[in-house]
Amino acid sequence: METQFIVINNQSTFADQPREIGDFKCAQHTDGSYQWHFHNYPMTDVGFACQADVDSCSCPRITVDEDSGAKVRERFMKAPDQCSLYAVHCETLEYSDDDLLPLLYSKDTVINNGAVLSDTFYDDLICIKEDSNVFNWYYSNKKLEDVSIKCNSKEEDFNAEKVCTCGAFPVINRIEMLGKYKYYQTKRYIGGEVGESSWTPSCKFKITCEEEFKGVVFSDNYDPIELSEIYVTCTYNPLSNDLRIWIVNSVRVINPAGGCFKKR
Repeated sequence: METQFIVINNQSTFADQPREIGDFKCAQHTDGSYQWHFHNYPMTDVGFACQADVDSCSCPRITVDEDSGAKVRERFMKAPDQCSLYAVHCETLEYSDDDLLPLLYSKDTVINNGAVLSDTFYDDLICIKEDSNVFNWYYSNKKLEDVSIKCNSKEEDFNAEKVCTCGAFPVINRIEMLGKYKYYQTKRYIGGEVGESSWTPSCKFKITCEEEFKGVVFSDNYDPIELSEIYVTCTYNPLSNDLRIWIVNSVRVINPAGGCFKKR
């Protein structure tokens, strides 16, 4: 096992290495050139970087719903310049038979971070200073507002059963299901026809559609992705071996859902 240095409260400490990135390789593209591929899909402008959260105390405080069973502790207790970066777990409530998870709530989304362990954390959560000099929370590339932590079941919040560690992947079988996404993401599909979905979500699967239809994946953090013989994959989060993420066409998607839509 190799190790790497990370910085906490301006001091170096050790973290286990290597990080499992997943299926990342240099491979030949259809035009004959060699490109980096992530889960068999080409990527451009690939780079790696390290970042440290030194502005989190400037972001709005994250509230914790303890009545739901959510219990938190500071993840880096020796770092007074880091705020609301919690390790979280859910206590079983006497009146609940559900498998509760610590979910991250925002004004327009609910996030399951794909934790392998019951005591979880949010490695993708970071406080960013925007151009307006206002500090806001982001989860990956998704801006969050009115952030809170609450314990709940996947089925209740996502209206779909858990597929694997990454969480739910709802099958879109009617136009009304697009209502949860922003209009600019869905306007070209709202007047269209939804086809039958013969596929079943799993930890690695392909969206297959009838000849006149195409597969489309919607998410909270990315424009709709139209599929062409590419698998949807639940894989390692490169930030932590204890977290999992959904990947579609080399893109990390938050709260994905997919369906078959008539070609135009």
